[in-house]
Amino acid sequence: MKIQPRLQVDGELAGEISPASDAPLVRVVIPAFGTTDKIAEVVAAALASRGLFELEVVVVDDGNNVDLQQALCGLCVSIVGTGGSGSAAIARNTGASGFHGDFIVFIDSDVVIDEWCIDHLLRPMRGHRAEATVGNYSKNVAGLPFASQYKQLYVSMVYERRSGYLRNEFWTATGAIDTAVFHRIGGFNQRFRGAGGEDTELGARLTNQGYRVLAVPEALGDHHHRMSMKQLLLNDWRKGLLAMGCFFESEGAITNNRHATRRDILSVGIADLAVVLLLLSPLLYGFLGRPMVLALLLAVMSYIGFRADILRAFSSQGISFVVRAFGVMFLLDLTRSACFAAGVGLRIRAHGAKSSQPSGSEAAAHRSADDPSHPTHIAASEN
Repeated sequence: MKIQPRLQVDGELAGEISPASDAPLVRVVIPAFGTTDKIAEVVAAALASRGLFELEVVVVDDGNNVDLQQALCGLCVSIVGTGGSGSAAIARNTGASGFHGDFIVFIDSDVVIDEWCIDHLLRPMRGHRAEATVGNYSKNVAGLPFASQYKQLYVSMVYERRSGYLRNEFWTATGAIDTAVFHRIGGFNQRFRGAGGEDTELGARLTNQGYRVLAVPEALGDHHHRMSMKQLLLNDWRKGLLAMGCFFESEGAITNNRHATRRDILSVGIADLAVVLLLLSPLLYGFLGRPMVLALLLAVMSYIGFRADILRAFSSQGISFVVRAFGVMFLLDLTRSACFAAGVGLRIRAHGAKSSQPSGSEAAAHRSADDPSHPTHIAASEN
């Protein structure tokens, strides 16, 4: 169904604003795959946004959903379908297709945004201080299972650290981009399957082409995704590998990633050291004695020190939560180390395969124009 954009005007600004024609036109794109009835709450929160802009909301049905028409009945929203692409990149590109207004806002189907979130995202772009902006999760985790509480509090604290301009990064849970820029760089890369990686890759292209991505920590949303511990572990492993892939592909500094500040890297390294000391202690204790125990204790205390700000965020849920969350965080830091090692291994293999290929002139002699592995065909298939 086609909808007309609505003018969002805060009551305090109503007497001070210019005519509606000065209000930017904004499209909110919400990709939906395997959603629940929470989608109505997500859309309603977007429609209730406050600020000076004309707003339209598009939900992209990417399959495996509840009856979206029924779930969104009565809400001012349009629904488009992909036929079940299985790709968040394709779903978001579909939602943005044909739009030539001022800004596109991307929100995940399980994120309920604050009423001022969109306004906060738009302000830097309207002031020509950025071409794209990203928000953050709130610390409101009431009613969520432990794994979901952990994930939201951890991400909220990590992203709170890194304000200002970002490099090689974008975030689609709550993010916005200038429409002309989005179409100019070709949108999301549709070779990514599922959700994850496509936003970081878009951020890398934005940086490489000289566009500015600004973190706006006051642009908040509640993450209502209910996940189990198994899902949390698998999610971090998969996204860690994707992040390493994007890092090697962009050839930027690994610290550009908001999950990989120097503090985070040191925490991962100390977690690895603590495990090594623990494993070696039965063998070396007879030679080193008390210094071995002191070294292990020092490693653990150092780890706690580097993770103190996140532990303080966890403390809002009580001491029992802090103890459990500490163990999960330590395990996930070891997982990040494994992701880094796997990424390095893949990079070495890729370089080895590249060096073993024949030279350009030799390859040309053995490759015909209709060979599907020809670079022309590869480029066409990736666009």
